[in-house]
Amino acid sequence: MQEKPQLSIITVNLNNREGLKKTMQSVFEQTWQEFEFIIIDGGSTDGSREYIEQHKEKLSYWVSEPDKGIYNAMNKGIDKANGEYLLFLNSGDSFNNKEVLKNFSLLKPFEDIIYGNSLIIYPDSEPELKVMPSNLEGMTIFYRTLNHQSVFHNKRIFEKGKRYNEEYEVLADWVLYNEVVLFENGSYRHIDLVIADYDLNGFSSKPENKAVMQRDRNKFYAANIDFFINHLIQNYEDLKGKNKIAKSNYKSKYYKAFVLFKKSLRMIIKGY
Repeated sequence: MQEKPQLSIITVNLNNREGLKKTMQSVFEQTWQEFEFIIIDGGSTDGSREYIEQHKEKLSYWVSEPDKGIYNAMNKGIDKANGEYLLFLNSGDSFNNKEVLKNFSLLKPFEDIIYGNSLIIYPDSEPELKVMPSNLEGMTIFYRTLNHQSVFHNKRIFEKGKRYNEEYEVLADWVLYNEVVLFENGSYRHIDLVIADYDLNGFSSKPENKAVMQRDRNKFYAANIDFFINHLIQNYEDLKGKNKIAKSNYKSKYYKAFVLFKKSLRMIIKGY
C-alpha cells in the first residue's frame, strides 16, 4: 500500500506557458521530493498542455480542460489531492529556494494553517520581502490576507466539503482564511522562512482589478455583517484598556480594520 504523501502541490494554469515552466522547474529542483504534484490547466492553447505532457512522468495527476476560473481550478486540485497538507503554487510563482520543502518536512506540522513569508516580484522594480505577522488574532486577518503561495493548508480544512467559494472573483483565499481563523478558531503557525516568490502579474495584483477586490470584500462583509460589527466593537473595547501602552499598535492594526470596514459598510448600504 502506497504511503500517504505529506504534501500535495497544486498548480493551476491558463495560457501562461513561460510562467508554468518556471513554476514546474522550481518544484522539480526541490531537494525534498516526498510530495505529489498536481497540475490543473484550463485548456490552454499556448503550448502549456504540450509542456505538461513532456513532464507527465513527474506528475501525480494533471488535466487540461476548460474550467470556471482560478478558484474552480484550485477546487478541482483539492478534489484530487491526497496529501496531509496542500500548497497552491500557481503558474508564474516559484519556491524561493531549493530547500523550502525540506525545511517544511522538518516542522512536524499539525496546525490547520502553516504560513511563511513571500518575496514579491515586481515587473519593474526590486523584489520586496513580505514578512507576515506571527499573530492573526483580533483583526489582523481581517485586513491583511495571507499569500496562498506561502501557506500550507491542512487537508482536514477541506475534508467536510469546504472549498474556495467560487462566488468571489479574486478574494476567495482571503475569505477562506477569515472563515478558518475567525469563524472556526482554526489553529495556525507562522514560520519565519521565505516560502515563495510571488509573481505580481496575477489577476488580483493588477491595479485595474482593485474595484473587483473591493466588491468581493463588500460581499463577504454583507454576508457576515453581524459578526464583523460585533468583532470590531469587541476588539475596540479590548484595545481601549490597553491604549496607554498600545497606541501605536492601534494605529497600525485596528485603525486599518476600521477604515476598511467603514468604507465597505457605506457601499453595502448603497448596494454593492
